[in-house]
Amino acid sequence: MISEYMQDGILIATIDMPGRSMNVFSNALMYEFEVVIDRANRDRDVRGLIVTSGKSSFLAGADLEMARAYTKLGLTADRDELQAVCGRLGRLFLRLETLPKPTIAALNGLALGGGLEVAMACRWRIVADDPRVQLGLPEIKLGLMPGGGGTQRLPRLIGIERGLELLLNGSSVGPDEAKLLGLVDQIVAKDNLIDIAVAFTEQASRRQLPSKFAPRLQPGPFNLEDADIVRQITRHYGHGDDVTADYPAYDAIVRSVVEARDLTVEEGTRVELSHVVELIQDPVAGNMVSTLFLSRQRASKLLAGAATITRFAVEGTDAGAQALCADLRASGASVVDLCQSQPSDVRIVSGSYRTENEADLKILNAAQDRREHFIGVHSASSSEYGRALEIIATPGDDRIGKALALAKQLRATPYIHDGERSLLAILALIKDRGITENFPRLLILAAQALAANRREARNEVGDASLADVACVVGGVFPAYSGGPLTWWSSEGPLAPDILRSVDGFLSGGWLPEE
Repeated sequence: MISEYMQDGILIATIDMPGRSMNVFSNALMYEFEVVIDRANRDRDVRGLIVTSGKSSFLAGADLEMARAYTKLGLTADRDELQAVCGRLGRLFLRLETLPKPTIAALNGLALGGGLEVAMACRWRIVADDPRVQLGLPEIKLGLMPGGGGTQRLPRLIGIERGLELLLNGSSVGPDEAKLLGLVDQIVAKDNLIDIAVAFTEQASRRQLPSKFAPRLQPGPFNLEDADIVRQITRHYGHGDDVTADYPAYDAIVRSVVEARDLTVEEGTRVELSHVVELIQDPVAGNMVSTLFLSRQRASKLLAGAATITRFAVEGTDAGAQALCADLRASGASVVDLCQSQPSDVRIVSGSYRTENEADLKILNAAQDRREHFIGVHSASSSEYGRALEIIATPGDDRIGKALALAKQLRATPYIHDGERSLLAILALIKDRGITENFPRLLILAAQALAANRREARNEVGDASLADVACVVGGVFPAYSGGPLTWWSSEGPLAPDILRSVDGFLSGGWLPEE
């Protein structure tokens, strides 16, 4: 997992996890990292340490299966146990940071989450000159926050304003911007990465190591003493109060930075850990990790064997057909008329366009079913999480392969079930109607969840976890909830007055038959 060799007195530790396309921090990797640090510290022949990767990427954060285990533990464990478990990575990086020998992260590929945290714990960072390399802390996108000192080191390295921007938006930067920000020290040719790192480390071993972080975080444009500074900062980056109320990670990140402004990195890491534990105990993080990563990853595996088809024939002039045509063209596909289609093309008709056997797929809205000779598709997208493609078909239908080819072309998360109507279209209709009629937000969610639950009871949604993924990715249900079916089960029985209001809302005759 971590191989070691010496070159000119420098210990080179290469991370290469077997059976994975990318390296991620797992319990096993943390143990091997501790062994490497022990050797670098006690072996007098080791004059410095270089950390690099044997894969095309450096390290892509934490093992999210492990993160999900932490969120489950957060529901039952006490605070001391959670701090012991969740603080292991932070303690590891503090040992690396305080190693009395030069340390360099040689970044040959993307370094995200824990990957960037280990790099920042090294005294220097050099990165390969490759525009595909990205560096960032994207934990916020899964309702999480950095847990290895990232909220402490990043603002101290690049300044509080840009540091908070990357932390709260989950965005990443390439090598050139990272160099301008001071996040990396050098950009070098990829083929020379290790040789330059060795030379740099060997020279550094002959002189006194400089102080790494300033003792106090500079406030930048913010008055960090202001009583309302947390909310001021989240608003500054475009995250409204309604968003921060639903997603506690925003406040946790800002508080970690602000509360540790006058502390050392070691002291600040303890502040960060206290907020990590609070976040782990909140169900939002568990919901988002399960839905947006673990279940979504399972859904995306359906595309592994999908054919690559770049010609599509779309018939119809309604909004659904026009939107699909625009999306296909934007994806680089060739869109032709139905009469010009070839047998190998994916042929699609809009829900309002009537044919018999001419099309393979049919675009569905909330009121249309998938009867006759068609299988149905419904595309839904959100600006934040991408696109979901709902595929409504009888298991074994050979046209499912062409629907998956459509999902692959659109880079959409597929969701397949054997219902009669589109779940995503129904829930979108309920959401839009509720907003138009000024229905309270809680009751809109309850109405959507009830509609989804009723369809699940009739065996019309297929795999419930994949239904939740599609609803969140498609933007018809909020991510913090984990999806309508997760929300329904976690909320328990609705109060009678809420249930009456929801039933009344759904029974107005405007919704397709329940």
